[in-house]
Amino acid sequence: MKIQDQVMKWRPLKEALATLKIPADYLLERLNREEIPTVINLLKEWYPDVVVGSESCHLSPAFYEQEVYFSDSSDDKPIFALTFKNHYPSLAG
Repeated sequence: MKIQDQVMKWRPLKEALATLKIPADYLLERLNREEIPTVINLLKEWYPDVVVGSESCHLSPAFYEQEVYFSDSSDDKPIFALTFKNHYPSLAG
């Protein structure tokens, strides 16, 4: 079977992350579509050099729509994106 014929079957998030130990003040959550602009802006801020080269694809909302598995999308997407957030957004940097 060719790789392009295979479909990724993602496990439920709770099952996939069951063995991780997350610090008490943090949350690990699936990326939501509404967060895409924030992610792009933070990537530009944290990694200014990302605007050039092959990694610049991460600055396009279309990349996330095409490549990321969201809760309401088909499960054949190759990326399961997670966000790691501090309970206190003003302290999260």
